[in-house]
Amino acid sequence: MEPTELKKVGTFEQYKLNNFKDLDNKLLSRLHKDWPAGATHAVFTFAEPIKNEWLVSKPLLSKYNVAIIYSAQPSQIKVKKVALPETLTSGCLPQAKMMRLFLEGSKETVKKIKKLGPAFKKEIRLAVVLMKKSRHVSLFKDGKPVTLSAIVKRRNYLGEYCDWILWGWADKGLSISESVAENEYFWGLWKKSRLPVELKTRSFMPGNQKLARSRGFTPKYVTVAKMA
Repeated sequence: MEPTELKKVGTFEQYKLNNFKDLDNKLLSRLHKDWPAGATHAVFTFAEPIKNEWLVSKPLLSKYNVAIIYSAQPSQIKVKKVALPETLTSGCLPQAKMMRLFLEGSKETVKKIKKLGPAFKKEIRLAVVLMKKSRHVSLFKDGKPVTLSAIVKRRNYLGEYCDWILWGWADKGLSISESVAENEYFWGLWKKSRLPVELKTRSFMPGNQKLARSRGFTPKYVTVAKMA
């Protein structure tokens, strides 16, 4: 099925398809060869709800830069009541230290996701700008930051305001109980948002997609970033 072209939102070219299954490698190849002028992303909404996205997106080639955007109303976000252990305390880092921690983590992420190429590095540069505007919180252990989580109010790819989850990091040295507690703590913070909360997952990251579902999020639309 051919996509229906919709109104462009900024640099985001909008399309409508009947089903997520219609967004296959053949269509993506044609899209990148005949990329819409002036667009940084192609954005796809669907007439039918997205189902089993981790199976549907599995055959999609990573070079096509397909991302699934999940959304939830704050009341829909699922959080377990787990008290923070005494070893962890909440606080905010000064922006300079927060950015340094984010940039260090970003370098590691870029190394892990080389398959996305230049498009992903462009997204990191955008994230740097958004991080400076973000609401960010850390947990500290023995006086050192061991987590960093950030969310920012922005217009999404559809032109709608949302709270966009930008970043989540936790030190690998945390104990199991500390990791569980910090995880619930941050989802609990986002549950207090006043806007719909959105997050991005990659087509080749089924674990992240299932995590989003388990937290009460549902896939709302799909973005395809320009390859170069």
